[in-house]
This record gives sequence, C-alpha cells and structure tokens, in this order.
Amino acid sequence: MGLTGKSLRYVLMMFDVCGFSNLDGVRICELGNTVIRNSAYKYVYRITHKKFTTAKLFFEYMGAKDISIDMNGLDGSLSINLNNPIDIEELGGQFDIVLNAGTAEHVENQAILFKNIYNLCKQGGILISMVPPLGSKHGLYQYDTEFFILDDKWKIIDLAITNSVFNPRRKHNNLSMIYCTQWKR
Repeated sequence: MGLTGKSLRYVLMMFDVCGFSNLDGVRICELGNTVIRNSAYKYVYRITHKKFTTAKLFFEYMGAKDISIDMNGLDGSLSINLNNPIDIEELGGQFDIVLNAGTAEHVENQAILFKNIYNLCKQGGILISMVPPLGSKHGLYQYDTEFFILDDKWKIIDLAITNSVFNPRRKHNNLSMIYCTQWKR
C-alpha cells in the first residue's frame, strides 16, 4: 500500500479534475496506511520542502482532514478490519475523497469491503482506487474494467491500466489498474 511519484501525481491530478485542488477542510479516507514510496517522497519534498513518509501526513499538511484505516494500526491509521461493516458515523460521517492505493485486493470479504467503500464516499465526492487487473499475480483478488462500471449514481472520471503504479522496481512488475469515479451531483 503505497504511492509512487507517478501514482501520487495521478491522485493529485484527479483531485484537481474533480474540484478538490484546495484540500483545506476536505475529508479524506485512505484504505490502508498509505506510505509514500521513494519517487513520491522526492516529489513531495520538491513541492513542500518537507519530508513525509505517509500520504496521511502529506494530505494533512495540505489542509485535509485525513483518516486512514488499516488493521495494522500503523502510521496513525485506525485499526479497523475492512472485512466487517464500518460504522460511518463513528468516523465522523462520509468523506469527500476515498483513496484505495493498494488495499482492496488484500481484503477477503469483497462484498463488505466495497459496500464500505461506497458508503464512506459522500454524494459529490470521489473514489480513487488502484488495484491489480485480471491476470496479475498480486493480492487475493484482481479486477477487470467491467467491475467498475457501477450504477447510474456514479460517473467514471478516468479508467486506465498502467505499468507498475505501486512500485516500478518490483520483481514481478505487475500492471495496475487505476480508476476514479465521482458521485453524480
């Protein structure tokens, strides 16, 4: 679970495209304690002149109200099992942005996970997910583009398959599928 320079630039571009270029007060929910990988670390330092090891710290520096959810409870994340229903009200309500940067494919109960994800995102908010496509060898699950054609409540902003968004130095060099959807207003 992490962001490379390429994937972080994509996330920030999607924030901007969807009207969240200014993160002051924007509520973000990250699935996983999203670490900032080497190339993203350098990119973040170039634009902030600060050293951040997690997306949570970076987004908070940019003014967002960020909550990360990870069973391991590391890096300031809340220790919540995504295999179980989440009480959204315990987290302070729904979020403007939900970011899944490499967690979904490791969660066994996909039905509950995606119900949680969709419930976490408020109307007008965006969901950005980076998951392995069918045929890759990463995680418990892989996804195809049809999986992300949701219902008429969602608008697909972008759907792309790109090489190794998570880690370009990975030995098995998987492809990563990225999608961004937004609740229709």
